[in-house]
Amino acid sequence: ASSTASASASVTVSVTQAIESINNLLDNVLSEEEKESLEEKITSLELMAKSGDKEKTSKKLGSILKYIADKGIEVGIALLPYLGQISKMVQG
Repeated sequence: ASSTASASASVTVSVTQAIESINNLLDNVLSEEEKESLEEKITSLELMAKSGDKEKTSKKLGSILKYIADKGIEVGIALLPYLGQISKMVQG
């Protein structure tokens, strides 16, 4: 049980870092509305990951990755470390 707790703790820190990374992107990369939308997607993904529903989490992760691919490399760089952690949870 302790390994699950520590995994959750590291992801919780990472979701905060992911949102900070989104907010640090320049407005010419993502508009304020796009930043808010992406934050909502990340928060929703976090809740799904904590629920333990790997199938739903995996689908949500895929939709976020598609969104990021449309937005460009700066957005991908900002979020890939966090999304990588979530994908490990889904596969593990």
